[in-house]
Amino acid sequence: MNQVASEVGFNSHSYFDKCFIKQYGVGQKEYIAAKKH
Repeated sequence: MNQVASEVGFNSHSYFDKCFIKQYGVGQKEYIAAKKH
């Protein structure tokens, strides 16, 4: 996910996390876990 964040222009991992949660309602780990099932 860090590579994806960097490629789309996020320089701050913490800001990317904040935006991700705002967009999807869950953190990255929870999102990935849900997609695996």
